[in-house]
Amino acid sequence: MVVPVSLYPERMIEIEKKYLIPQAQVERLLALLESTYGAPKVLDELDLHGYTDRDRTHYLRLRRSGEKLQLVAKGRSQLSEDGFKQRKEVTIPLIEDQLATAMELVELLTTFPLPTMERQRKVWKLSGDSEIVVDNLKRFPDRTYAEIEVLAEIQADALERLRSLESSLGLDPGWVETRNYGQILLDSPTR
Repeated sequence: MVVPVSLYPERMIEIEKKYLIPQAQVERLLALLESTYGAPKVLDELDLHGYTDRDRTHYLRLRRSGEKLQLVAKGRSQLSEDGFKQRKEVTIPLIEDQLATAMELVELLTTFPLPTMERQRKVWKLSGDSEIVVDNLKRFPDRTYAEIEVLAEIQADALERLRSLESSLGLDPGWVETRNYGQILLDSPTR
């Protein structure tokens, strides 16, 4: 039996850069984002996730974001010289009835579970494939992270668009955070 391509989940390349914004710069960045792109969509998110390999390079995440539920697999990332991370990402949208099964799947496939992550995320959607997010993790109330991201089938001009966006927002290269949230959670002592 041949399965139509449309039945496969979306396979994309994620290109992103994360920043730990100094507290003295948070209000300036938020004001600039709102004056340029309007009010953000504010979401409370909860992630159940973990690494699926011994080297901790691949992971699986079940995310509840507002009313949306997704299962996401992320592959090994490659880091550019200027801090942009690129990796394959597969996203499968789920319905509420699939939550228990998806939770079991994450528990079975993750060899190294991570702490549950709760955050408030402010999202500015720039186009169909790019966005800016500002995250406040419940576990670290004194930290604010920002990410600029493009999710595309091909890299094309994505890096140039992100570099231009980074410059226009005044995001300092000294603020770059190359760790993913899983690594940040593992590297930070529990409070």
